[in-house]
Amino acid sequence: MTRQITVLAGNGKVIRGIKAFIDPGSSRSFIKKELASKLAIDLKEAPEITINAQGMFNHATSFASKSVQLKLGLRKNWRQKLEFKEFRFCTAEKITGKIATAKLTDREIHLLRKRPKYEKINIPTENYEAEILIGMDHFWELVTNIEHLPRGICLVETLLGPIVCGKINIKNANAINCYGNENVLTYGLFENLTDQQKFYGLEGIGINDSPTENEDESAQNLFDKTITKNGNSYCVRLPRRPNAPPLPTNKNLCLSRLNSTLRKLKSIEDPPDLLEMYDKTFTDQLNEKIIEEIPEAEHETENLCHFIPNQAVYRQDKKKLRIVFDCSAHIKGYPSLNDTLYRGPVLLPKVAAVLLRWRQANIVIACDIKAAFLMLELHKEDRDLTRFLWLRDLNKPPTQANIKIMRFRRVLFGAVSSPFLLGATVIHHLRNSAIAKKYPSIAKEVEDSIYMDNILLTANSEEEGKNKIKIIREIFLDANMELREFLANNENVLSELEETAKIAPHKKFLGISWNNGEDKIKFSFPKANAVDWTMRKILRVLNSIFDPLGLLYPASLKARIFFQSLWELKLKWDTPLPEEKQLEWTAIATEWEDAAIELPRSLCINQNHSSQIHIFCDASLACYATAIYLQTTSEKESKINLVFARSRLAPIYSKITIPKLELLGIVIGVRAGNFIKKEIGLEEAKPYFGPTAK
Repeated sequence: MTRQITVLAGNGKVIRGIKAFIDPGSSRSFIKKELASKLAIDLKEAPEITINAQGMFNHATSFASKSVQLKLGLRKNWRQKLEFKEFRFCTAEKITGKIATAKLTDREIHLLRKRPKYEKINIPTENYEAEILIGMDHFWELVTNIEHLPRGICLVETLLGPIVCGKINIKNANAINCYGNENVLTYGLFENLTDQQKFYGLEGIGINDSPTENEDESAQNLFDKTITKNGNSYCVRLPRRPNAPPLPTNKNLCLSRLNSTLRKLKSIEDPPDLLEMYDKTFTDQLNEKIIEEIPEAEHETENLCHFIPNQAVYRQDKKKLRIVFDCSAHIKGYPSLNDTLYRGPVLLPKVAAVLLRWRQANIVIACDIKAAFLMLELHKEDRDLTRFLWLRDLNKPPTQANIKIMRFRRVLFGAVSSPFLLGATVIHHLRNSAIAKKYPSIAKEVEDSIYMDNILLTANSEEEGKNKIKIIREIFLDANMELREFLANNENVLSELEETAKIAPHKKFLGISWNNGEDKIKFSFPKANAVDWTMRKILRVLNSIFDPLGLLYPASLKARIFFQSLWELKLKWDTPLPEEKQLEWTAIATEWEDAAIELPRSLCINQNHSSQIHIFCDASLACYATAIYLQTTSEKESKINLVFARSRLAPIYSKITIPKLELLGIVIGVRAGNFIKKEIGLEEAKPYFGPTAK
């Protein structure tokens, strides 16, 4: 539903004709950043937040936003004077694509105008983009009544004014059309929306079984058509958007960033040789044919060329330097390289799914692919899109004579499509290589449990483990990929490996600390030792708790409820908390000092056992949650373990009753239970629902 609305600007002026899109499928409300500036809303002082959005057909995206307040003009009927009420919105660069118009019949318009509220209805014909999106967080505050009329038309009464919507027969499609005073919503909601039935179906609210994304399909099709194998190495193309805007060279931008990087490298005192380390990295990559210097005769070419700036990321704790290429860098008004590429479908399994299978097995083996991205050759026609600048002589300034132009021969880490290219190549190899086809069950196990470049194998015996290691090394060697850093909870499984292929004990597996000798996993809480606590510092601490299985939710609940309460104070992100809140947070953080939870990795007793899933759900005014236990039973013993948990805080701006929260707890319990059953191979098992607490 859309309509034009009236708002109160930050300078006190009443602004009419703002185009709003009312979308109950969105959990948040948004305002275009451009409009917020025009309305004199102070964006500099507004709190910063990160939005993790789920868009059309499960298309996920993340972007920085500002949380702002905007007063909307409201009235119960057209005779009343407008009253302005404040609502919270998040800023976004863009909300919708062009919204096209559809036509009501003359008779339909005549019938509408016979009603007092609709006698002056104005039905526009031009297309436009919405400037404000009103989501579910404010939807029911504004909608007062819905009246159903013949032929599927609905009259929706809102405090913004009446809106007419419903399904109307027009050409082209089964379109959804909505009219109100000076408003229209038709079948062109978003630029890439091709099937409005999907939009108004379950997919629109995130409930789907196998979502299809047009862009992801395009990326996959491009990959399938262009991947080739040269010897043992795979060669791939960058999945470029066919209608992307022209890509600039970016050379001047890269030159500016090069000077900035050089100043930074020279200013760092520890280590003093960081510039030399940076240069050595490029020299090593040059020798390994990961990058190449472009001959002077090829500096000017008819091929499309693009330069990418690079910068240093140095970890003091690990004494490790990483060179990062900024493929999102761009000059004003022009796209970046990432803007012109398809991201590609996410081919990674869920971290929680891999960890669940990891905890299910008696013998587990972990390893990773050495320099995985750099094992993929980049097609010659795409290499000039990855140019960059570096010095010939570190002791001389970055003049034209002292700058050499380089480019990548391999897929670079930093391009938005790189994770997809790696994942798609590995899957392609596991499904199509002659060696992998000889061992289909092992190839399928690897495909289901590989996360980026981390591989998990399971075994029921030492001999089975040794055999699987031998086979997967052979499979990946056929793709010119070296497996390294092997680790297992049974050292005998690794006895036939050379020492250089192993890694020291106590490694992290997918972010979880694992003592493979004792076969235990450990969860540690972050150290919270700041002095003047702010919302930003507290959020940083909370986000540092890595807990994909939800096993730490009970211990972190008090902290999350405390952080939620800070929003009611309307503090800025970097404003120190009031003294009483400082003390309250310090008390919470003190409970975490040196706290750690250690659990057995394995959930099983032995190979001959039966399993049952027990699901518990509950809620309070503060949150709703579910906890799932796995019971394994053999002839001699029975073991019960917490395997998965999820919780959500109750919203603070709209009060929900305990019964509704308990129903929400059951919803996440059912979803989590289905997830567990699928991932640990118990699809046919009947879960047991435990009683809620009284």
